[in-house]
Amino acid sequence: MGLLGQQLAHFGLWSESRHFFNPAMAGLNGQTRFIANYRNQWTGIEGRPLNMQIGASTDVPVLGIGMGTFFERENIGNREVSTLGLHINRVLVRTENQYLRLGIRGSWRQFTLDRNAVITPEGIPSNPNDDFINALMEPQSISTLGIGLAGGFGSIQYGLSFQQAISISQNVDGNYEPDDELFIHVSYNFEINNSLHLRPRSVFYTNFSVYQWHLALEAEWNDRFIVGLGYR
Repeated sequence: MGLLGQQLAHFGLWSESRHFFNPAMAGLNGQTRFIANYRNQWTGIEGRPLNMQIGASTDVPVLGIGMGTFFERENIGNREVSTLGLHINRVLVRTENQYLRLGIRGSWRQFTLDRNAVITPEGIPSNPNDDFINALMEPQSISTLGIGLAGGFGSIQYGLSFQQAISISQNVDGNYEPDDELFIHVSYNFEINNSLHLRPRSVFYTNFSVYQWHLALEAEWNDRFIVGLGYR
């Protein structure tokens, strides 16, 4: 039976979708955000990755919390994955020059397989009488948790999160199991003038079998427009 392999997901300007990665960053800086991402990779190849994300986050200062939600759907090969997640964080420290937030994430994820796309390594379609394949065709769901920390002092921002369900695998019984992911980030804000800010950022993340390091430089104009370059 053929298997599916894929690198960890990689996003440019990841900080604009930050609560997808770290629940402690929902509502950061007192902001309300609405986010939409779409990925169509390797156009023209059958079974190519297709990904859609939508989400929102906001700060609730009267309660000292931030909260957010997101929905994601991804198609790769014969697999479709749908995820619904919720985030909430608590402000532990908030002064004029520093802050610290602790957040948790809960998500529900459903996996389905397309029988028409399940083939053997020799290119033969799966046997409709195969009990193992038939069991795999049944939608499966898992619930996962994550935790994150986000802070800043002066012009420096940093964060650390540990969460599940970033990538998935199947055990010998054909059931899905979540993988663990560690995500670390740090950035610095250069205020060029009242309108222009430059922010170099560094991100490290892994599922403990694959490791990635991402460097980026973002420019923000008038707190409205953001452009950037990234290298991984």
